[in-house]
Amino acid sequence: MPNGLQHEMQGSTPNLYWRSVTLDELRAHTCYTSLPEAPPSLQPAMYRYLRQESPLWSALHQGLLSGSSINAVLGFYEPQAAKRLGIPSGYVGHGKLLSAYRNLQLPALVPSPADLASLCSPQPQQWQQSSPMLPTASVPKEQHSAEASGTAVGAERAPGEGGRGSAEKGGHRKRRGRIKGAVLAPAAGQAMLGTQTVATYTRVTDAEKQVQLQRMGECMRKAAEGIGAVRCKWGNTQEATALFELMHALPEGSLEEVGLCIVDPATLESRYGFAPGRLPPMGASPDGLMRQRHSSAAASALSALRSAFGGLSIRDCSRSALELEVVEVKNACPYRQITTLNKKGRAKVSYQLTDGGPHNRVARNWVAQLQLEMLAAPADSALLVSRSASKGLTIYRMWRDEEYLTAMLDFVSRVYTQHVLPGRPPPGNIFWGLPEYKMFLERTIALADGAAVVARVPSGEVQHAPGADVRAFL
Repeated sequence: MPNGLQHEMQGSTPNLYWRSVTLDELRAHTCYTSLPEAPPSLQPAMYRYLRQESPLWSALHQGLLSGSSINAVLGFYEPQAAKRLGIPSGYVGHGKLLSAYRNLQLPALVPSPADLASLCSPQPQQWQQSSPMLPTASVPKEQHSAEASGTAVGAERAPGEGGRGSAEKGGHRKRRGRIKGAVLAPAAGQAMLGTQTVATYTRVTDAEKQVQLQRMGECMRKAAEGIGAVRCKWGNTQEATALFELMHALPEGSLEEVGLCIVDPATLESRYGFAPGRLPPMGASPDGLMRQRHSSAAASALSALRSAFGGLSIRDCSRSALELEVVEVKNACPYRQITTLNKKGRAKVSYQLTDGGPHNRVARNWVAQLQLEMLAAPADSALLVSRSASKGLTIYRMWRDEEYLTAMLDFVSRVYTQHVLPGRPPPGNIFWGLPEYKMFLERTIALADGAAVVARVPSGEVQHAPGADVRAFL
């Protein structure tokens, strides 16, 4: 392997922001519907309009059964069940069930008016580069015109004054000095917009440098922690990128941001027969919602049936007329950790770029999470997006399964009523040996294996964000 290529394929610090799109950049996309900075209220039904990076969104998971804990409560990470489902050993352990049990014992957080006020409070100004030919947000339009002509805002020339006075010349010299020292100046052939504009450019450059330093520090810390931390951080930083590429892969759909969807207790009682107090508060936070617009006769008939039956989950035989789908992203980390010994016998950790491509199937430990998201949204189907940094993406679809949801809620109710409420920690290998649990595990396997491939997008057809960082290593 040539040295140059080898350098690109291996390094000590993997770039966890390789080809990434930031959440703010995704929100600025014309085909993406983003959430407001704050929901209209903080009633549980409004949590779905709360941005997921908000500290309040994290705090609302206290006492809540969510997508991150559903597998543990169902016993999927216990050794026996994990072996049957083929779950990787790194996930296996009784501690996850005990952690979920302790969280469900906590009282659910009730937001206060102060929490809503904090979401609505003004945020620090974000410096962003704007076109040098257009006024920036921080400089009034008339000030740009005045600076371009050498006239101060609010000042008037004396009648008959057509030349440049000494004060004006001094002002131009001062501006030239600042322009000369600026880090980023307008390109050649573009109009010089004066001191304020150049100052804005300088701040933008400083902010960009600060972001790069923060990213490099974060990548170095995760690399030092090991491959587990690298994989976790990769999944977080690349989520918006996968959604960006999904929008271009399925241009007929409309992608929306979503917060925390709370399962309606009335639905649990009327549709599944669970009386109040038999289930814990439940919710889920999909990575997005995809709305598909259909004008076919089948879609019209389906809408009429849904209205006639009070919104029940009814699907046509072809299962092609969808109105709403939850979106879940599972990024495939392209790095592998390598440990070697140096001349002094000390271990040296490096990383190798070994992109295996998107996941070739839906993992069985994703099924319960997807079904819970469909229950909470509510939606009839889910799109799972598996993205690879350099080998494209694969989009799967899983359908909502009412029988599976009924069984899933029954096992959740057992944990809640037999262990959480009386304060008895659940045992290891919970539910193992029960005939109904064995059937539930087999149904989990069938749903995972039966997920349909919606699209396979090869790397050459993936729409990457312009200007993204193309370095695999830092």
